[in-house]
Amino acid sequence: MKEAYRCLRPGGVLKSSEPSFLIESNNGTVNERSAWYRWPEIFDQYSEQTGPTFSVVRDGTQRQAIEEAGFNNLQEFNYKIPIGAWPEDIKQRQLGQCAQAVIEKDALGFIMHPGTSIG
Repeated sequence: MKEAYRCLRPGGVLKSSEPSFLIESNNGTVNERSAWYRWPEIFDQYSEQTGPTFSVVRDGTQRQAIEEAGFNNLQEFNYKIPIGAWPEDIKQRQLGQCAQAVIEKDALGFIMHPGTSIG
């Protein structure tokens, strides 16, 4: 972030987008018995062993780094993104289908390395 701050002209804008591995549901289907519920825990364990963290949004690390670099007037936006084709709203359904496809296509890399690294 310090390098981005150094390179920007006065009045410049930095945009950063980071996903959260926290999966929640409004209807309670993601609960203690769900594999999705353990998703952040698995990545936190992996981070402890390998170094890079996957919780920069959840724990405020990214925001702190941006502030420490010298940026001010920060605006933070958090979005709920559906997973799957269940939403009635067409745009939300399309977004959910895209999110599901990304998870399904990337699942091997997302799960295999951390899963085999932490046992």
